[in-house]
Amino acid sequence: MYAGGAIATARSDFELVGCLFIGNRAIESMGGAVYNYGYGLPVIVDCTFEDNSADQGGAVYIDESCDPNVIGCTFLANEATNNGRGGALFFDDESRGTLLNNRLMGNTAGHGGAICVRGFPTVVNCVFSGNSSARGAPISLETGTFVDVINSTFSANVATDEGGALYGLVGTIQLSNCVLWNDSPHEIYMPSGLVQVHYSNVQGADETNGGNIDADPRFQDPLGADGVAGTIDDNLCLSLGSPCIDAGNEAALPAFATTDLDGLERVVGGQVNMGAYEFHGPFNCYVDATTGDDASSGWGPREAFATVQRGIEAAQQGYTVVVMPGVYSE
Repeated sequence: MYAGGAIATARSDFELVGCLFIGNRAIESMGGAVYNYGYGLPVIVDCTFEDNSADQGGAVYIDESCDPNVIGCTFLANEATNNGRGGALFFDDESRGTLLNNRLMGNTAGHGGAICVRGFPTVVNCVFSGNSSARGAPISLETGTFVDVINSTFSANVATDEGGALYGLVGTIQLSNCVLWNDSPHEIYMPSGLVQVHYSNVQGADETNGGNIDADPRFQDPLGADGVAGTIDDNLCLSLGSPCIDAGNEAALPAFATTDLDGLERVVGGQVNMGAYEFHGPFNCYVDATTGDDASSGWGPREAFATVQRGIEAAQQGYTVVVMPGVYSE
């Protein structure tokens, strides 16, 4: 098949709901699982794309003026082979559309480990974790694109050349209410393009005006139980005391984004959070006799206190002190 390892369409308003695409291949072509060409309005909802590959668009290739809505999907370990573009998705010329409430994890490519863009998509409430490429580990911009990224979280993505989170020699990207943290070698590389950052937490940011901050977001468990970024157990929810809580700008949030990535109410405090998740708890302090340290902050399993007494002292009314298995001498 020339393109689309599982499905190839042209000028189509197709709908895919609750589908599973695993291990499809478009050999030396485009769209490892799905390829769509031309002026369609496809809808892809609650689908999982895992271990698919193609030279361009390891899982999905959106071509020529197509405006898809991709909602509630998981893109895991897809690949754009042969130093290709868009490990999970490729948005080609003039394509637009919306990505809402998606998880993009462990995808790889030469450019744009998760997404390569020549179009004009809007990205809302998405998580990018453990993606990799030479340039633009999660997102790479090409040509005169405009990408609007809102309330999304980037963590532990790795570019071997430039752009741990974002890369582009041309084009414009706007970030609102986002978190970019612990991406390598740095968060943003846009030497000729334009970056507009508002009410976001960007590690190593040159400026922290416009509501922007540079502070540890306190993810609950960014590597998950397996200790590996880019796998499905990565937990990038905010922990108690995160500086990202109530630190965003609700005016930037689209009207259709009424819930966060977990399907919970999007705004619960005085203001929207930064990142893909709204903080709904847990109100926990963690203690671990094996790996903890009473000098830590105690807000997550990897920042646990060493003693139960320190956890009790730190907890406020209504909090839970979570004690990990171990031997405690108090």
